[in-house]
Amino acid sequence: MHAGEVMTPDTVSDALEMSPAGFTGAGVVDGPLAVGGDAVAGRAASAGRNEGAVRSTARVVSAVGSPPVLIVFTVLLAAALAHEAQAWVWGLAHVLIGIAGPVVYLVMLHRDGDISDLDVERREERLLPQIVTVAFLGLALLTVRAGGAPLVLTRLAVLIFLQALVVLNVTLKWKISVHSTVAAMAGCVVWTLTGSPLALLLGLPAVMWSRIQLERHTPAQTLAGAALGIVLFLPARDFLLGG
Repeated sequence: MHAGEVMTPDTVSDALEMSPAGFTGAGVVDGPLAVGGDAVAGRAASAGRNEGAVRSTARVVSAVGSPPVLIVFTVLLAAALAHEAQAWVWGLAHVLIGIAGPVVYLVMLHRDGDISDLDVERREERLLPQIVTVAFLGLALLTVRAGGAPLVLTRLAVLIFLQALVVLNVTLKWKISVHSTVAAMAGCVVWTLTGSPLALLLGLPAVMWSRIQLERHTPAQTLAGAALGIVLFLPARDFLLGG
C-alpha cells in the first residue's frame, strides 16, 4: 500500500494476509503462536494420558494388595507348606469363614448404601465392617483350632485375628491404612515361611504407593499401617514357627 492510497476493504484484507505475524482476515492465529498452542495442547494431552496410566496401575496394585487377597494368599501358602493332608481343608475353611464372610457383608453394606465405597474411605464407616471382620476371624480361629488344623495354620489364624483387633481399636481414634498393615504382616509371613524378603521389600512399598496415589490415605497413614504390621509380627515370628 502506497502513501496517499485510499484504504479499501480489499487492501485491508491483503495487508492482513501479508502481515509477518501471520494473521488471517478472520482474526485467527495461524503462525508461530498457533504452533506453540498446539505443542502446549499436545503436552497437556500426553500428561493426561500418563496420569491416567499411573492411576490405572495404582488401582491394580491396590486391588491385588487388598487385605482379603493378601490374607487368602498367606493362609493358602501356609497350607501348601504344611505338607499335611488336611492342611488344605483347614486353610480353605479359614478363608471361607474369616474372609468370604466379611467380604460378602461389605458388599451388602455397599449395595444398601450404608458405606460410600468398597474401600470404605470414610473412617466413621469403617467401624461396623471391622467389628464384623473381627467376629468372623474369631470364628475362623475357633474352627481351625477345634478341628485340629496344622499348628502353622492355627497360629497364623491367631496372628490375623489379633491384627484385625488392633486395627479396629486404632480406627476408633484415627484412620490407618489397613492395606499397608496387612501387606506388612503378609510380607513378614511370606519371608518367614519361604526365606524370601521380596514380598516385604517390593510388595509393601508398592501397596503404600498405590494408596497414596489413589488419595485413599496420607503418607503418614500408610507409614503407620506398615509399621504396625511389622511391629505386630516380629515378636510373634517364633510363635508362628512353633517355637
